[in-house]
Amino acid sequence: MVRKDVGSAGHNVAELLADYQFYEIGSDDLALTRIGGYGKNTGLRFGSSFFRLLQLDLKAGQMSVDTYSAYLDNFGASEYDTKKRYNGTEDDLRLP
Repeated sequence: MVRKDVGSAGHNVAELLADYQFYEIGSDDLALTRIGGYGKNTGLRFGSSFFRLLQLDLKAGQMSVDTYSAYLDNFGASEYDTKKRYNGTEDDLRLP
């Protein structure tokens, strides 16, 4: 959503909200089967350390948004969205 009625006159404000707290990741991916006592491939609501990476292209007047987890070294968070709240297009998008 892009709103034009916020910020001071002549300046735009971009707001994004991304909620990854219910994203589920297997205990194997977190190496918790060895140290945490979890069974093999137990689904854990870990959030997976995903964040939004914003890249501004001032010449083109665009902002690109990528979802990334440095912990998993993984772009694209929708594979961990067991509630199917998102379809994956929000993980790599461009805004004017």
